[in-house]
Amino acid sequence: MPDQTAVGVIGEFERAFAAFLGAEHVLAFSSGTAAIHAMVAATGMQPGDEVLVGAYGFFASASPLAYEGLRIRFVDVDRFGNIDADAAEAAISERTRAIMCVHMWGNPCDMPAFRELCDRKGLWLLEDCAHAHFARSRGVRVGTTSDMASFSFNQKALTAGEGGALVCRTRSLYESAILFGHYNKRAISEVTPTHPDRRFAQTGYGLKYRPHTLAMAIGLDQLDKAADIEARRRRNLERLRSALSDHPHLELLASSDRGDEPGLYVAPLVVMNVDQPSEYRERLCRWIESVGGSEIDIPGSTGLMTGLPLFGDNAETARSGPDTSRAADFADRILKLPLWGYPGDEEIVDAYGSALAASANFVSVGP
Repeated sequence: MPDQTAVGVIGEFERAFAAFLGAEHVLAFSSGTAAIHAMVAATGMQPGDEVLVGAYGFFASASPLAYEGLRIRFVDVDRFGNIDADAAEAAISERTRAIMCVHMWGNPCDMPAFRELCDRKGLWLLEDCAHAHFARSRGVRVGTTSDMASFSFNQKALTAGEGGALVCRTRSLYESAILFGHYNKRAISEVTPTHPDRRFAQTGYGLKYRPHTLAMAIGLDQLDKAADIEARRRRNLERLRSALSDHPHLELLASSDRGDEPGLYVAPLVVMNVDQPSEYRERLCRWIESVGGSEIDIPGSTGLMTGLPLFGDNAETARSGPDTSRAADFADRILKLPLWGYPGDEEIVDAYGSALAASANFVSVGP
């Protein structure tokens, strides 16, 4: 059947997304989390091997790796909430096999720095691009310079309702990922006779992680409109940036450092120049809600990951290991708005921009 190979809509989506990124090897999955899970099989990492992950984030960036017995070592972040290259290098041990770069809230990690570090240290460079479909690091789209990169198509800047994709730097990684989640017809037709696990083509490694064909059809429609979606979201981001340009306690955290471009998932805001940022953030949200703004959000499930029971002893190790104080501080300062991108959304963007600008006169800094 076409939906079990690359002949039908799944293959169409993969080719369209590869063209959008400028990548060669793209494989669709049922979710971005499933795509991250496939990384373990493709790299051949074994239980006890260590992966460095930024201490601030959403747990699904690391949970599939931990599920397979990999040791997650949390390291500190930069001003965007992304894993910091210097902190990562300092945390490398004899057990380290990979670094996971997660582009938090759409702001890209410093991918040239991580590519150089991983090449120098002989490590896998992995990416979670769930927030970063339109992001560029030094002018290059994220997801194209690492060894493997996952994308999510849940409620993202480009959506398929649900779904994911894995971008692989080499054909060998791509074939291993097929064996991991696309057994039988697809593996038989695409895994080459020279692959060391070709004998598993019919059964794969035992998992079915194919996406739903309806999701891929939605994704194809989104990719056809990607240029318009990006243009509208960038315009709206600039409207918010202009509205907040003079705010003494809020910064729109949209990267333009190093010539980078943000991924346009949400509009992340960071509280600055106050002694108690988390309390100011709470007061700000209550005030915005009092004037009719129901969409402003303090991230809940995304935050400091070092204390999560899911990671067990990994979290204990992190607390006695690398300093993650910047991650904790970032978690206290961040809040976000949706980044609207449909025709006619300018009105709601301007309404939030005006309310946030006015908050400087109505929300107190101190107790």
